[in-house]
Amino acid sequence: MLEKQQASFLSASTNIAADLDVVRSPPLVATAHVNRPDLSSGNALEEARSILNEMIAANAIESLQVDGRRSDWVQTGISLHASLDNCLFCGGAITPDRRQELDAHFDAAVENMQRHIDDLIRQLSESSLNAERHLADLPRRQDLYAEAVVLFDAARTAYASELATYQSEIGDVIRLLREKRSNPFKAFQTDRDYTMVPPSTAPIENALTAHNARSASHTSSVSEAARRLELRYIADIADKVADQISSADTSASRLAELDTVQTDTDRRITALTNLDANPTPLAEELTQSLARLLGRDELSFTTGPDPRTYRIERAGEPATALSEGERTCIALLHFLARLRSSSIVASKPIVIVDDPVSSLDHNVMFGISSHLWSEIAVKMSVSQIFVLTHSFEMFRQWLIQIDGAKRRIGASTVHELRIRNRLVGGAAARVPVFEQWPLKDAGRLRSRYHYLFAQVGKAVTVSTADTSLMEQLDVLALAPNTARRMLEAFLSFKFPKHVGNFDGSMREALNAVEDGPIKTRIVRYVHAYSHNEDADIGRPLEPNEATPVLQSIFELMHVLDPNHYASMCETLGLSPDTLRGV
Repeated sequence: MLEKQQASFLSASTNIAADLDVVRSPPLVATAHVNRPDLSSGNALEEARSILNEMIAANAIESLQVDGRRSDWVQTGISLHASLDNCLFCGGAITPDRRQELDAHFDAAVENMQRHIDDLIRQLSESSLNAERHLADLPRRQDLYAEAVVLFDAARTAYASELATYQSEIGDVIRLLREKRSNPFKAFQTDRDYTMVPPSTAPIENALTAHNARSASHTSSVSEAARRLELRYIADIADKVADQISSADTSASRLAELDTVQTDTDRRITALTNLDANPTPLAEELTQSLARLLGRDELSFTTGPDPRTYRIERAGEPATALSEGERTCIALLHFLARLRSSSIVASKPIVIVDDPVSSLDHNVMFGISSHLWSEIAVKMSVSQIFVLTHSFEMFRQWLIQIDGAKRRIGASTVHELRIRNRLVGGAAARVPVFEQWPLKDAGRLRSRYHYLFAQVGKAVTVSTADTSLMEQLDVLALAPNTARRMLEAFLSFKFPKHVGNFDGSMREALNAVEDGPIKTRIVRYVHAYSHNEDADIGRPLEPNEATPVLQSIFELMHVLDPNHYASMCETLGLSPDTLRGV
């Protein structure tokens, strides 16, 4: 099959541009051939040479033999003075003897030669003119097909060149013949080897013949050129088409396999759903729950074409382009509805909820958090609940709810997943560490500010001992993030007019510190890595410099509000002097 396909491409176009010209060319009418009159050829040249070499033996007047112009003038004057006795030019008498001399000079032989010369000159002039007219009478090149134009242009150029040579030789011969006519008693030799060959019309005729043949076969030529182009284009993509066909066959086979898998999956889903009388949550309940979470009611659930599926609509139309919050709420409601099914509830499941409020605004976040607590922790009977979150607000809310429901929910623990620098296999590596919060800490750290203060304070406490590089790196990790957020929270309450402007609040804080060793130390560390007056404690630090920077932050908080600083340290069980580096 492949060999047969490749053989069919042997007649494909090898000159796409030329074949496109043929296909796009309009049909042109045939052009009539231009017949050129016969031109004087070698016979005329030989005749001219014979006359030029001929010398008449007569009683010639010597003075007229010297200059042909005199001879022409005198010969013309004979007829003008036929009935006159005196010369019209000089007034002198014309004697009978003089008339006899002139008659002897211009006898019949001379006149015969002159008539012969005049006839030959006329023939040569007509031949030159006819050759030139033939060039002008040729058809226009725009009336010819492209392939004929190439031949036509070359033939026309060659004809013009040959015509110039032909006319130049005729001109020279005519000039000599005129001189011979004026002085028939003198022999004239040509100074060139004349051939006087007329320009050839054969190439032009061939070009016109090619045009006429193309005109007669225009339809078939266009069809053949189009076929050649078609084969060329097909040949260029044949391999790609073969690859695509193979890929399509593979995809079709894979699709058939997936169809089989889908059919089996659908059958299993149907079998599983039949285990419960009504596994699909009620549409009305889902609609009400979604409106309660989002605080708006344009989204609704309606039953699908069968009693086991439903559709989501927005204002009566199919809901499209659901926001991230909407998708999260819908997924949560569906998840909770499935948890309420009899088959799952009876198994006393372990429920894991992973970061359900990520990227949601506060209104939706608190709604989802409360709904989760109400559905899972209060209404459902489950073995265990694991709630994972990055949101400190949700974390704090669940701590409060756990404290208020200890008797009903039983035992509970609070853990934090931290990344710490450790030696693993002799090399430094960042590893996750799952640390449990003591219950007394969980009560005190419900505020983000308390949590941040405790985090930075514990890191400084640990680093003041003989710390390893790994521990220094742990402290360093707090400097650009946790420490800055702690200081921002402190300054936002200390200088409320600069809320949201950390640099402004830092400048006012430093201005409030009296000049002295304490201010010098604070400024040194807070400004150590800044190129201007703006505070930049988020700038990268060296590991051994992280602890002094953090201590300088606590020193600043102590100077600005010593009572607050001391109370925070007492509440969190931290040493005020250790944090300040005293």
